[in-house]
Parts: sequence; C-alpha cells; structure tokens
Amino acid sequence: MRIALFLFISLCSSLSVAQHYRGLSVVNDNVVWMGGTKGTILRTTNSGASWDTLNPTGYSQKDFRDIHAWDEKHAVVMSAGDSSVLLETYDRGKSWKIIYHDYTPGSFFDAIDVQGSKIILVGDGISDNNPYLVYFNKKITPFTFSTHYSNNREVFWHMATLKEKKRDSFSFFAGSGANVQWVAKNTFIAIPVTADTAYFFQGKITHKNPAKHANPSDSPMYLVFTAFRTLPFKSQKAGGAYAVFQNNKGGIMAVGGSFYKPNDGDSAACFSNNYGQTWACSPNSVTGYRSGVVYHHHLKIWVCTGSNGTDYSYNNGLSWNRSTLAGYNVCAASKKYLWLAGNKSQWTKVSWSTFKSQ
Repeated sequence: MRIALFLFISLCSSLSVAQHYRGLSVVNDNVVWMGGTKGTILRTTNSGASWDTLNPTGYSQKDFRDIHAWDEKHAVVMSAGDSSVLLETYDRGKSWKIIYHDYTPGSFFDAIDVQGSKIILVGDGISDNNPYLVYFNKKITPFTFSTHYSNNREVFWHMATLKEKKRDSFSFFAGSGANVQWVAKNTFIAIPVTADTAYFFQGKITHKNPAKHANPSDSPMYLVFTAFRTLPFKSQKAGGAYAVFQNNKGGIMAVGGSFYKPNDGDSAACFSNNYGQTWACSPNSVTGYRSGVVYHHHLKIWVCTGSNGTDYSYNNGLSWNRSTLAGYNVCAASKKYLWLAGNKSQWTKVSWSTFKSQ
C-alpha cells in the first residue's frame, strides 16, 4: 500500500455558525462557491483566504445541497427536501431569483449539473413519474420528462426495472449533488436507485421525436436512453450509488455504500473503463461509505470522500489507498487544488502536488 503525506494548504473550521456543506462548485484555483444548511451560501475569490456570506433572503431554513457557478458573479443553487427551489444570481449573490420550484409535499430535488447555459436537474417525485428529470434550455425554460424512449418505444420510469418484472420506482440519493453529470453535448449520466438496486444510465436530450407516439407533455423535448446498466453495489439499507464522475477517457467511477455503515467499504466503489457499458467493483475497495468522487485529468488521480475519511487511486479504481485527510461530504478539483467540504463548517484545500506515487 502506498502512503502519501498531505499538506493542508488551508483549513477553516469556524465559518460563522457551524453549518453542514454538501454543495461545492470550483470555478478555478481562486473562485469557489459552497452551499449548506440553514440557507448558507459562501464564496471565496482569493482561494479560501476569506469567504463572503451570500445567503438569499427568506431561505434560512433551506438545505442548499448543490451549487454551480460560472464565475464569481453568476451561480445557481439548489435546495433539497420539501418545497425545493432552484435559485440564480447574476450579481455576486446580492440578489437571487427563483427559476424553478416544486412545493408538492414529498417531492425532493437531489442534484443539478450545468453545460454552458443548459441545466439538468434530477429529483424524486411522488407519483408514477418517479423520479423526474427537468431540463432547462438557454432561455431557462423547464421541460419535464415522465417517460424516456428506448428502442423506439415509450417506457415509463417505473417500468425501467425490466429484469425484476415488478413495478418499482426510482429515486436518487441527495448526498452531495454528485449523481448527475453532463458528459457530452446534450448527453448526461445519472445513478438512480430502487429499494435494493443501483443503476447507471446515459440519457440524451433531443428535439427529434424518437417514437411514433410520444407523450405530448414531453414535446418538444425528448429523453432517449443510450445506455442502462445495473451497478454491482451491495444490497443494503440506504445502500447504492451516491456519486458518479466520468473522466475524459471514458472512465467512470461510482461510489457509495450506506451512510448507515460509514466504515463499510465493501463494494462501495465501482468502475467502468468503457463509458459505462460494463462495470466491476474495485477488488481493493475504499475504506468506507463515500458520497463524493472526483478525477484530476492531468495527474490521472481519482479521489473519493465520505464521513469516515478520504481515499485515492492511481490505477482507475483497481485499488484504493487511505489518505491522511479527514472525511467530508463532497470533493471537487481545480488545476492546483483538491477542495473538500463537510459537516460542522469543515472545509479544506490540498495541493495536488502532494499526491506522489511511492
């Protein structure tokens, strides 16, 4: 086992009142946004030397579990839980406006990702349309999808567990806003779960009607599944995939486990080296439940984090090594730094140069 010593470049454990952070958006080495409990939104423009508090007025009870920033002025933030909202600012957080909301009791926003000016949102619905996907075009016009299309036929979400021959509804874990990712033009990946199974799918948003008879409510946008696979996670309470990341070489890492078992890393990391067509569990797995994963494209290092610690891999997930870093909820990469954020206002950045193969 390789052992790496990590230099803590910055650490702040007392950012005002202690909050829990799950939203993290890294623009570059200097500009980073974070979202958390009690309506907290923070931003640094000097690489963490100081943080601005940009909490939207009237949302002090919201849990902002996902956030995306284009720069130091423009960002969107998503709250999880009942009465979920998606807010946007163009003026450095001085003002926020609602661009989407769902106040239906029982509905739940789980994660967002952004591609240019386009946004994809995944969440848990309360009917047969469970979960739901919301796509926003350049004009921030929302399109919802109760169905997808596969082999030129319309398939409802609850029919997607084909091999089980039973009705089952999908949902997502809202661990760290890391279970959906744009990977190509109008194409994204996501990791929904049922009561006992985790899945991977690749979807494409298209203007072209893929079936002779399409759901009119989906028009003029359609969702086509281009890949759908069962993930080899262990079946357990609150078990499955919590975070996914695809690198620039077709490698995809999905991590999770069960947050009820923070020290159980068995089958908690699965990888694919062919764009999600086939999957395998890491034989030398991570050392506990993991809710965030990221890849440094130049250094070719995978890092994942969870409540009991942080692991790293140099060989595309075939084996993992425990780092000296503490456990966090979410991780993200800039050119020079690995950024992590977690509970009780904990955050840190670590220089990638400290990850040295021994």
